[in-house]
Amino acid sequence: MTLGVRLAWMLSVQTPVKSDFLVMLDAARNIAKGNYEFNQSVYFTTWVYQLGFSFYESIVIRCFGDSIFTLKLLNIFILLEPLFLFI
Repeated sequence: MTLGVRLAWMLSVQTPVKSDFLVMLDAARNIAKGNYEFNQSVYFTTWVYQLGFSFYESIVIRCFGDSIFTLKLLNIFILLEPLFLFI
């Protein structure tokens, strides 16, 4: 049921990528292309820990293509994983 609710929400509510998430997504796209110039930006020099998430997204982009849908879908499955630990 949880999977169904999350999938329904993802498919019916179109959320724009904005703010910090857009900065990290753009960085992930650059990492996937082998461009690391973004790491000199004020954002990443201030919030260095965000690099990990950008590298994670870049791996997804390299494996499955540059798709927000894929990132959201994978996020649903990652967030559902703890539920299966107790089954």
